[in-house]
Amino acid sequence: MHQRFRTLGELLANHLLPPDEIKEGFCCVGNVSAVLALQVQEAAGLNVEGFEVVLDRSGVRHTLRQHGVVNAASEIAQGQVPIGEADFLALSEWLLTPQAVHPGQLRPGRQPMPCIEFYANLATGQICAILEFRPGRKRLALVTMYKKRPAA
Repeated sequence: MHQRFRTLGELLANHLLPPDEIKEGFCCVGNVSAVLALQVQEAAGLNVEGFEVVLDRSGVRHTLRQHGVVNAASEIAQGQVPIGEADFLALSEWLLTPQAVHPGQLRPGRQPMPCIEFYANLATGQICAILEFRPGRKRLALVTMYKKRPAA
């Protein structure tokens, strides 16, 4: 069973524990509003009414491994800024009201799942959160995110 963390800070702190102490779990950022559900429906053709937006351990782990400070040289070479803890904490400020919503690619696997890309322009750059559509649990779950440098 997965633990439900109360805050993003608790989820991130869990990620830093020794491997034998890490708990599988998630944190709910909030519920999809009627406005956001309409944006997703128009952009990707997915009905997300009544869904919640969550971050889970696998999405945090993937983001930090692929787009975090440990991979800073690669991120900078691609015109991106490494993702840090502050970027995860800032998600609660914009993820439920993104400035743009676009359809994403299907997430590979035995049962490919559709993804949606949420964008926001922040002072630190343009950030993109890619969320997987999980209709069984009525969730949009973070798969990964990346950040482009701010426009000059």
